[in-house]
Order: sequence, then C-alpha cells, then structure tokens
Amino acid sequence: MANMPLHSAIFAKGRAIVFHTRDGSGARITLQHLDPKSSEPTEPVSLPDFELDEGDEVSMLLAVSDIDDGISGKGRRTQRAVVMAVTKQGQAWCWRVTSNYSSSSSEDSSIDNGKPDIHLLHKYSLPIQGGSTPALVLPVDPMGWHTSVIDWRSDTPLQDMVLTISKSGVLEYWQPRLGQHLATGDEANGAKARINGGDVESWVRSGYVDTGRTTVVMARCSSRKKTVLSELS
Repeated sequence: MANMPLHSAIFAKGRAIVFHTRDGSGARITLQHLDPKSSEPTEPVSLPDFELDEGDEVSMLLAVSDIDDGISGKGRRTQRAVVMAVTKQGQAWCWRVTSNYSSSSSEDSSIDNGKPDIHLLHKYSLPIQGGSTPALVLPVDPMGWHTSVIDWRSDTPLQDMVLTISKSGVLEYWQPRLGQHLATGDEANGAKARINGGDVESWVRSGYVDTGRTTVVMARCSSRKKTVLSELS
C-alpha cells in the first residue's frame, strides 16, 4: 500500500495521531486530529525540520498532550502536545504542538483559527554509553498510570520518555528538555541551549542499568521503567 505508515502514535484521548511514512521524496512525520462533531480527520500537517541521515530509520514515535491526564472531561480539547521521534542511530527530535483555537465555558463556543502551530524544540544525538549506535530504542509507556507525564505549567517531564539499550546491554533512560528551550528564541540551532549563562543538554539521561546482556533482541518498558528483555538463546 502506498504511503503505508511505518510507525504511528495516538494521543489526545485517541483523537489525534502522528504517522511516520516514507516514499520516493523521503521520510515524513505528519499529524492529524479528529475535531468534535466531525466524522473525518483533519488534513495531514507535516512536522517541520525532519530529515533522516543516509541509512538511518525511525525506531519510535511518542506523543503526549495536556488532556492525557486521566482527569480531563470528554468535551475538553487539546491545547498543547509534544511529539518525539528517535532513530536507530540515536538521533532524537522533539516538537511542540499548540492548537489555534480559543474557548470560553463550553465546547460550542470554541473558535478554530486553523492548523496548529508546530515548532521543533531541538534535534539531538543521544550520547549512548560507549558512543555506539543503540541496539534498541523504545518508548517508556506514557499511559500506564493514567496520569499526565508532563507538568504543562512548567514544561517539565514527570517521567522518562525514551529507553535506549546499547549493544553491550546498558539500559539508559531519557527525558527531553521542554520549557527551558523556549527561553532561548533559537531552539533548533544546535544541541544545547544557553540557560543562566551555561550550556544545557537538550535531553537528560536520568539513569542507567548495566545488565551485561549482549544478545537482546526485544524489550518493553512500563511507565515506571520496569523493563523486560528477550535474548537470543
């Protein structure tokens, strides 16, 4: 099937989705949303500043919004979201999505002002232990406890988002910086932002575990970092 998605991630209580597709013109990541009282999704919107290096491939997509919190009511619409993509070579993108609608007390009074604003916060090469390409890249489950994984008031992740597993069996857990980059005015230029006079990495390694396992072929990670590994026998 032409343009069949290679990866996808659902968010905003199932009303929004991002796709990774590849065709003759290259790889793209696009976003679609199902608006209230609509039976058809919106037209796809491409996420900006995404280009794969030669021979690289996307390993995972992850998207979270301000209504994926286990509390927001059925009628509340998404205002903000974050989309992340990481490749097999450890290249990581992080985008901010902001809706262009305003609402007062009811959903019927919402005013849609067009497509969402999408900005690349940063592209970054994850510094994997040993400097090698990761053997596996996968998301840390964002839905396990049905609570928000981001503090949207301070733009602070409340849990890890990505797990990389090195070829030597080292598990590394990562969080993207979100709000800090908004203060620089030049988010996409370079891997670091200037904050309080110092350089700050775009992604933070929150911890690692050296399992010593060198034949891992499959893994899954829960929202509280409980990780299951499958090895070659």
